[in-house]
Amino acid sequence: METIAQELGKFVSGITVDNLPPDVIAKAKSCLLYGLSIAMAAHESRQGQIAETAMIESETLPQGGSTTILNGKRTTPGAAAFANGVLFQSRGQSDAYGTMAHFGPAVIPAVLAMAEENDFSGLKILPALVAGYEVAGALAKDHIRLTVERGWRGSPTYDVMAAAAASAKLLGLDADRTANAIGFAACFSFGNVECNIARTMETQFQLGLSARNGLLCTAIAKQQGRAAPTAIEGKAGFLNLFAGTTEFANNITAGLGKEFEILKVTFKRYPTSMIAQSPTYIAARLARQERIQAETIEEIVVELDPFEAEYPGPGRRQNEELADRGAGTAQGVAAALVYGQASRSLLRKRDDARINRLLERMAIKGNDAVLPQCARLSVRTPQRLYLDEMKDGSRNHVFSFADTVDLVRDLQPEMRIGAATLEKIIEIANGLEQAKSIRPLMMLVTGRDN
Repeated sequence: METIAQELGKFVSGITVDNLPPDVIAKAKSCLLYGLSIAMAAHESRQGQIAETAMIESETLPQGGSTTILNGKRTTPGAAAFANGVLFQSRGQSDAYGTMAHFGPAVIPAVLAMAEENDFSGLKILPALVAGYEVAGALAKDHIRLTVERGWRGSPTYDVMAAAAASAKLLGLDADRTANAIGFAACFSFGNVECNIARTMETQFQLGLSARNGLLCTAIAKQQGRAAPTAIEGKAGFLNLFAGTTEFANNITAGLGKEFEILKVTFKRYPTSMIAQSPTYIAARLARQERIQAETIEEIVVELDPFEAEYPGPGRRQNEELADRGAGTAQGVAAALVYGQASRSLLRKRDDARINRLLERMAIKGNDAVLPQCARLSVRTPQRLYLDEMKDGSRNHVFSFADTVDLVRDLQPEMRIGAATLEKIIEIANGLEQAKSIRPLMMLVTGRDN
């Protein structure tokens, strides 16, 4: 009987563009375009600057290698994967799987770094992207909440395996070596949530390290390194450590190639947590449709799925500020009610008297009747009580390729590249299977074509 790592290895090694459904291919292209656009809009990120500087001090190359997106430096693939992974996450707007995981900041930088160094085509990149998202999603779907409840952070815990699977596919490793890459990644996973409580920088650096570690796992496996076959479901393996159970282990591989997890990946309209997306969206909608005067609001109640309302967990939020309640939900809802929108500047603004007034009048509560990624909102004024609700948040945040294009075009003013360059990037992403090399895309992303 094959172990989970072995079944995943067989699945990954067998993925080709020809056996992927059209909607899966389209979603992989959307994830690539969205992730790169978020990274390009994060050029002012302090964490991104730190990550790139740390890498170029020790791993700069005179030529060849891979490119850092922020300043176009040539480095080793591992260094570029780390620096770019940090940039993907540093804006707080990376793609999401549920509300507890972000696979793109590990998968995409790892794939691009390795593809650029080896001058791979888009035809090789597409199945590698899908492999990363599928392996991480298959593992996370029944386990990530259990992982977070135990005090681990979801993304870096699962993202090392995502990056390992993606890079193993990209390099054409056979099923056995791919299984070993995933097995090593199960052993190299990490990440707690103390940084969320302390409001420090580890959150962004974790996913860059996941991308880098994934490449390392694949490099070890390529050289015939052997990982424990039962690294995932074993008595001392990944599931027992990070989820506390193997009860759902059989579900991990049951849907491979039939139910594609990448199709569940969502994008963010606002540069804040995935938990905050639905309540912020309905607050902005309510403010615009009802033309509520923010200064008349007496009380705001936001109801979320209980698990999401308590993130990062009961008893772990003793230092939380008003704006941070509900993983940033409070600031998003307040800004949206005041201004009808929630831009990055408004979400970071802590001295706005109108926003702060609403924060003091807001309660965020858990409600078992509210599904994950959904929200209920009630806003009371002297004249009336306004109510709004999002019942299917996951579907509301799933974007088609055309929707993704609209979203990234809206982000273009925050990028350093011009609108014409962005259109070239969109064109390459849309026709990725025709791209003979990924290097022209990286030149566009870093602005070196100007």
